[in-house]
Amino acid sequence: MEKMEDCTHYAKVIRSAPLLIAVFLDQETMYNRTKDIQAIGAAIQNMLLSCCDLGLGAVWLGEILNSKEKVNLILSCPGSMELMAVIAIGHPAQEASGTSRKGLKEVCFEEKCSRKWR
Repeated sequence: MEKMEDCTHYAKVIRSAPLLIAVFLDQETMYNRTKDIQAIGAAIQNMLLSCCDLGLGAVWLGEILNSKEKVNLILSCPGSMELMAVIAIGHPAQEASGTSRKGLKEVCFEEKCSRKWR
């Protein structure tokens, strides 16, 4: 795990996490790249939701993909394995504070349709 710190700007997150899960796409067994990548995203989201339900802190580290070749070397992965993400899991240091995300009305729009649905 110490070697993984050099693979991301989020070294502090990796340093403080007792568990990292590296998520890969096996290019030798995939049958549809788009579907498989979507499935990986859904699986990661389910892991994050499960962590939250268990009172754990978890974060999806995507920026580490900029060093995916280095991660593969550190983990001795075969060339067919493509890094999709790393998930850092641990106990949160503090309770989550308020969000700075935009509200739903700021990022979505509503389109009115005159067609009657049955």
